[in-house]
Amino acid sequence: MNDFTLEILKTLVEGKDIKEIFRFHVESAVNQLLQYEL
Repeated sequence: MNDFTLEILKTLVEGKDIKEIFRFHVESAVNQLLQYEL
């Protein structure tokens, strides 16, 4: 399994909000794209 899958599983086991994982990864991807554009 990759890190993303493990992170999702860990979040579910701990009973945390999975939306936060997706928000973090989308935000990171957008920030990287913006950095490449500059």
